[in-house]
Amino acid sequence: MEALPLPVLADPAPEIDPRRTWATIARSGWLILGCVLLALAAGAVAVRRMDPVYQSTASIRIDAKPGTIGAAAMYGIPTDNVTLVATAMEELTSRSLASDVADSLGLRLQLVAPRRTPRSAVIQWAHVDARAPLQTYTFAPASNDRVTVREMSGKSVGTFPLASAIALPGASVQLTPNALANGTVTLQLTSLENASAIVRARTQVTQPNLNANIVLVTYEGNDPILVRDLANVTAARYVRKRLEAEKASARSTVVLLRQQLDTLGKQMRSREVAVSEFLQANRIISV
Repeated sequence: MEALPLPVLADPAPEIDPRRTWATIARSGWLILGCVLLALAAGAVAVRRMDPVYQSTASIRIDAKPGTIGAAAMYGIPTDNVTLVATAMEELTSRSLASDVADSLGLRLQLVAPRRTPRSAVIQWAHVDARAPLQTYTFAPASNDRVTVREMSGKSVGTFPLASAIALPGASVQLTPNALANGTVTLQLTSLENASAIVRARTQVTQPNLNANIVLVTYEGNDPILVRDLANVTAARYVRKRLEAEKASARSTVVLLRQQLDTLGKQMRSREVAVSEFLQANRIISV
């Protein structure tokens, strides 16, 4: 019987020599330093080119309907409160509400240039009519704190004081005092559908607590003033629309009750006349 060969043991790992390691680092020192500086420069450029993102949130309380039956939730049946909150969330993301918000804030007038500039830094307020033509305008600084407005084709719209409202075909706009600090500004009139699509794309409606009838409307963007206004105006417009709907429902209920009251009054009068005629025909003095 032959003996099996013994396994060959591997040599233990050699010890790290600090002098050889330092020599290797010293030979590649410039390469390492160049890579570090290149990474820092790339990070600085990326941070400078990154647009800041702001967020605003508005909370809306949805009042529950009285007389809600709590036993329905035990059997998995949606209660009136659940339906009410779900309906409110759908209305807050609807196209009609987004169009109302975009129209009230004059968002049909979009800032094209300079890029990476918040809209609120150029436009103080804007109002656009429904039939305003879709056009692009350039605003160039003129002498004596005035601004010259031209269409993209070169046609002159006029020269206006910077501190006053500027009248455009179908629209009016008020620029901020520092709107032309960096030179020419380009504004574009878009359709209401495009403006409402931008509003809907930035809208996020959530219900943080399923047991509470409170929804949150959140907006994100690079313009802190516009983001704040979008959240506030959306909440205000929704509350106003809901109040108008409740008033219309109350008015229709009052009209229905008045009609029923008139009908009952006519029936009572006709019955009184019939009873009076019967008593007279039968010579009955007192019932």
